[in-house]
Amino acid sequence: MAFLIMASASLVGAQTLQTLCSFDITNGAIPNAALTLGSDGNFYGTTSEGGMTNSTYTVGMGTIFQITTNGTLTTLVSFNKTNGATPDAGLTPAGDGNFYGTTYYGGTNGGYWKSIVCPNCGGRWSRHWP
Repeated sequence: MAFLIMASASLVGAQTLQTLCSFDITNGAIPNAALTLGSDGNFYGTTSEGGMTNSTYTVGMGTIFQITTNGTLTTLVSFNKTNGATPDAGLTPAGDGNFYGTTYYGGTNGGYWKSIVCPNCGGRWSRHWP
């Protein structure tokens, strides 16, 4: 099980940690990459496993997620090999309002990197070939 934790500090007191959410395989697992702050004030990230499963892949092939500062976790993309698999890096915000990233596997031919575009990460995404 993985956790997202927020740290805060005051000028006088000690730091405090607060668990924002927990990953339980169904909503993602192994969040290896750093979170990215979106222009909307929410954080965005990837998990390299977890998410949607099927009879072949019982653990899931990774997710793109959004988390609010209140700890509300929303899965935006659940990878299934056809649309990519195993995003090991985080998302990079661009000036056009999209986030860009890569998956380690996936696509119809398997075994290659592809770019991810998450337009404003409103739950929509598409492949982008540079």
